[in-house]
Amino acid sequence: MQSMLEDEIDFTNDCNLQYLVDLINDEIGIVLTGSINTGTHSAPNCKEYAVTFDTTKSAYTSPTFKVITYFANRDSLTRYIDSKNPGDCHINSY
Repeated sequence: MQSMLEDEIDFTNDCNLQYLVDLINDEIGIVLTGSINTGTHSAPNCKEYAVTFDTTKSAYTSPTFKVITYFANRDSLTRYIDSKNPGDCHINSY
């Protein structure tokens, strides 16, 4: 499926398909290497949030939160961040 999507992206340059490929690569990377996916996440309004993994609670969080909240997986954390930061910083607004 991954190679099929990559071929389709080459023809259409569809960013939605690229997002799907990125999700697949993230999941495969966690399963194969056993590493924790941290780093940063860009919210829709272009704010950057650091993503950390708390080993004592076995949960993802962000140290930039005003109230520290824990999530079972990185996807839940990024959805929470996106829901609290609506907008689209890539559209020029006047």
